[in-house]
Amino acid sequence: MEAEYRSSLDTNFYKLQGVDELLSDLKAAGVHLLVGTNGVKETQLRRLKGSGLEHYFEDYFISEDIGFAKPDKRFFEPMFKKYGNLTTNAVMVGDRLQADVLGAKRAQLNSIWYNPQALPVVQSYQPTYVANSFKQIKKIILNA
Repeated sequence: MEAEYRSSLDTNFYKLQGVDELLSDLKAAGVHLLVGTNGVKETQLRRLKGSGLEHYFEDYFISEDIGFAKPDKRFFEPMFKKYGNLTTNAVMVGDRLQADVLGAKRAQLNSIWYNPQALPVVQSYQPTYVANSFKQIKKIILNA
């Protein structure tokens, strides 16, 4: 059953409308795009490939390889080691406050919480930015 479940997870993905345009525009503007995700490496790579988004990203950082998951700040150490001081020129974009935003805060990175439902932030920690659409994410990144 575990193998069947894992296989189902590997192909369980969907692509939000507008994400191709966002990633294409950011890449065309010279933004370096990295993936930082929790999960099983094989599953995450298959999801990226299946969604057709893998070609936008320069590098992948997956918790299974790193040994720590977001929000642990140690998750970000391989990124800092490979790409230098990201705190001055990087932003973590994510849809999970507990993993993405808190992880970025612990690693001293700016964050954009992708929040299309316009939910309130009730946690004691706050994202640097909140974006309710991909257009807002693009504006924040390119105008910041």
